[in-house]
Amino acid sequence: MDRRQALSWLGLGAGMAGAAPLMAQPLVAPQRLVGLSIGVNAYTTLRALRTAHQDALSVAERLSQIGYDMEPHPARPDTAGIIASFISFIDKVDPASGIFLFLAGHGVQVEGRNFFLPANTPMLDKMDALAEALPLDFFLEAITKARPRQAIVVLDACRDEMVGKALPGYAPGIASTNAPGGCFVAYSASSGEFALDQLSEDDASPNGLFTRHLLEHMEGEQRIYDIISAARVAVSDDARTVGHEQHPAIYDQSRRAYFLDGVDRRAAAPPPPQAGTLARTGIVLAALEGTGCAAPTDGSPKHDAVRLHRALTGLGGQVVGLINPSRDEVLDACKTLATRDFDEFAFVWLGRGVSHELQVAALFDAGACAATGGDDEDEQSGPQLLTHSDLITAFRSGDEESAQKAVQVFTAKPLTLFFDCGLAPVAAPLAGGEFSTEIPLNDLPFESRLPPRFQNVALLAAASDGEERALPPANGVGSVFVTALINALGRPGISIADLAELVVAEVETLTAEEQSPQLVASRKAERRLFVQRAAAAAA
Repeated sequence: MDRRQALSWLGLGAGMAGAAPLMAQPLVAPQRLVGLSIGVNAYTTLRALRTAHQDALSVAERLSQIGYDMEPHPARPDTAGIIASFISFIDKVDPASGIFLFLAGHGVQVEGRNFFLPANTPMLDKMDALAEALPLDFFLEAITKARPRQAIVVLDACRDEMVGKALPGYAPGIASTNAPGGCFVAYSASSGEFALDQLSEDDASPNGLFTRHLLEHMEGEQRIYDIISAARVAVSDDARTVGHEQHPAIYDQSRRAYFLDGVDRRAAAPPPPQAGTLARTGIVLAALEGTGCAAPTDGSPKHDAVRLHRALTGLGGQVVGLINPSRDEVLDACKTLATRDFDEFAFVWLGRGVSHELQVAALFDAGACAATGGDDEDEQSGPQLLTHSDLITAFRSGDEESAQKAVQVFTAKPLTLFFDCGLAPVAAPLAGGEFSTEIPLNDLPFESRLPPRFQNVALLAAASDGEERALPPANGVGSVFVTALINALGRPGISIADLAELVVAEVETLTAEEQSPQLVASRKAERRLFVQRAAAAAA
């Protein structure tokens, strides 16, 4: 039986495909929609906010119209009042429920943890003051224990960079989060950024910048991913008009596409227009679940492929998806894609990997135990590695034929490789195995040393050379690298180097610096844009 599975569950055919609709399934609605929306304007000691309370009321009204049973807003949004409302809310939740939690107000990040600040939070000048603050973990852990069928959490907080600045371990903005399995979590701003309450003193909108755009797209039959993505575009554009950078972040560990009205629609609507575009980019997305020693150490590559596919196709990328492919099938897909009329190409590997002689290598089932130092007797003796040099050569195969006819005008099209795998060294006995060491990583930055087909290449790996991927702190959580990459893709118009910097910062935050991605790129490649601004591309 052919081990390759085209991503039909993603709307992809076996060959080239666009964002075709998913296979239609019967619509399944949750037995109950439950919502809680809390906003805090008036603080006892902290700076008052102008729109947080109204944001909560507006969101609650919209959710009520969609069919949510809304828990009343606490009369006093202090610590006790918020906890009481949340307990009443969570008591209504069961495994058949779809839930929505919205929190607006001040927030603070201390020692990598995010806190929502109730109205009675004292002046944050010492750690004891956080006794009245509510950690985001408090809400997420209770939701996870309730096991709802669908869980959406939106945090519109951290609206003042001065709040909590005197605390030991303070960091700007709200930290990246490991959303629990089954949860969709969105922030009004990315890690380290501050959310604008209003654009200016003359801003007449009753809602904050994020919530006003969130409300524009909150329709029951829309996917929450698309709602937040569309709001992110508008928020980023508006913030730039006043010289501010704000990019809402998505931490999606949903088990399927979550629609705001809770209905399970497997025939998904097309994503909304994005500020960025990958319309002229051909992408091979390969995910290997693996067995035995080749099994992933964190999350499910297939689930991560779903998340990443949604982001790539939402930007207009043309994706060829492979689940559990063989080494040859991956190479064939890359060679075939290289013959198509694209301006640039990309490859994404989700699975296990190793490093050998300065090569980043995808690791397949055959020989996996030996490659990682295991002793599984059922494993084949030879390694099955697919190196970055192999992939570059495969993508350049079409160009090489053209180059032989006109060497003087040959210019390799841009190629970006993403490896979501650890890079522990391959076991010594595999030194005679099948792999390519044509162009080591340390030569990629030097254009003059490279043959044409290896120029204009960027490689972003989820870990540093010799490093394994760090395990996420909670079961059911997908790849932190994929999470960080998806958020970086929402920042069009930045260079490969800047995109990598965002990914590195977020992965290091999510893993307490136990995992640090690395970028290796030619000088030309690190300056180019991966996701272009849609308007600029059209022009």
